[in-house]
Amino acid sequence: MLSKEVVELSKQHSIIRDIFEYGMKRAKEVGAENVFDFSIGNPSVPAPKEIDETALRLLKNSRSSGYSWIYKQCWSTGSKRKHCQVFK
Repeated sequence: MLSKEVVELSKQHSIIRDIFEYGMKRAKEVGAENVFDFSIGNPSVPAPKEIDETALRLLKNSRSSGYSWIYKQCWSTGSKRKHCQVFK
């Protein structure tokens, strides 16, 4: 089941969808190998080596144990003011 907000958003015009559809149309006209479609974040070409190297360096040097999360606990004190504490 979808929330009302998601249903309403799906009814709105999407420029990204238009660009994607235009890319599909152009691929049929000039050949898929001649169209570079970055409209929905799925490039058909590899990332430059600098991107790969940077991503690997950041992953190798990360202080994280693999997973991290933040827990936020809020409570009311009877007044309209809400108190929150964040745990990492």
